[in-house]
Amino acid sequence: MPSWSRRRLLAAIGAVGLAGGGWYLAERPHCRPRREPRWTYRGEHWGPVIPNQRTLLLPEGYGVTGGSQYRLAAVDRNTGQARWSVVAEGGGFGVPTRHDGTVYVGTGRDTVRALDAETGARRWAYEAGGREEYGGGAWGAPLVAADRIYVGISHSMDPDADPTDGTAYTHRVVALDPGDGTELWATDVSRMVWAGPAWVDGTVVAASRGGMLYGFDPATGGVRFEFSLPGGVKAPLSTVGEEFVSLLTEDGTVGYVDVPDATLRRTQSLVRETTASEWSGDTLYVGGKDGLVVAVAADSDRVRWEYDLGTPVDGIAADPDVGVVAVDRTGRLHRFTEEGSRESHVRIVERPSGDRCGWPGDVRRVTDATLDRGTLYVSGRTWTRRFPVSGG
Repeated sequence: MPSWSRRRLLAAIGAVGLAGGGWYLAERPHCRPRREPRWTYRGEHWGPVIPNQRTLLLPEGYGVTGGSQYRLAAVDRNTGQARWSVVAEGGGFGVPTRHDGTVYVGTGRDTVRALDAETGARRWAYEAGGREEYGGGAWGAPLVAADRIYVGISHSMDPDADPTDGTAYTHRVVALDPGDGTELWATDVSRMVWAGPAWVDGTVVAASRGGMLYGFDPATGGVRFEFSLPGGVKAPLSTVGEEFVSLLTEDGTVGYVDVPDATLRRTQSLVRETTASEWSGDTLYVGGKDGLVVAVAADSDRVRWEYDLGTPVDGIAADPDVGVVAVDRTGRLHRFTEEGSRESHVRIVERPSGDRCGWPGDVRRVTDATLDRGTLYVSGRTWTRRFPVSGG
């Protein structure tokens, strides 16, 4: 409540002879109870939670270059205790991928590591050779396909390269030998591949943040197609059926690409500035800075439902057994039915100070949300937390 309104309210209360108890009754009902996390794992700049059989992979320093040490931790699902963790110097960790007992992950130091999934012991490390202090890195989830590891990576030979100048860096998609990390091929692209490649109909497909879509021959790295997209791409690419890939641009447009024909079949504007997204089954859920949560069918332009939260959406997660949840910028968790009705909402952050019931909503503090086995994991700037999602 704005301060001037509070002063008027207090003056009115005083005029009718009410004491502090009246203020309590007037203010407190506006604050919904807080849902307590089952556990909290603390750190800085957490990336998306990657669930595994018994553990969760938590990348710290996601998107951060330069600075301190950051961890990749394998955390017990139930207790939130680390079973193992490894450290990166001068840059954080990208989104990890686990495959056949190995975790593959990029770093902000322009490297890709292969780690033993049970112990975290390093099996090999690939280095792009960058010398820059800031910028660059390998942030998207590595793709494991056709007996190779495919990953987007950027680096610069200039120690003082400007991280805001994409042309100061070399941006590539590389194929690595899964056994020892040997570079099998490397193909230049126009800008950083933030979200990681996808495998579609025998083609390695990658999108750059500058708005170019590429299709690569998985054996040679030869470019099968490239064309410009209607906006930069940051969200992961997703396969739709056997031959289509969907992409979500930063301005809130979803596009569908026929990979064999290298054709952008259709686009659809959903929100103003994409802030969160999730595929579940045959539905794409998108959240925007304008506060909209939109559910759209994968096989058509039909919007199944939309809901206006009135404040930016910073996390969306979906699970067939739970439904759809969204975390807004004030720190509230919203749960939706399949038809798009909001069936509950609850505060999941501390009451920071003063009279606010949550965050003020001016800064993004939640970076991702993941639903797995009926449990919600929320990544934030200073913690990763596990929340129950059942109930009011």
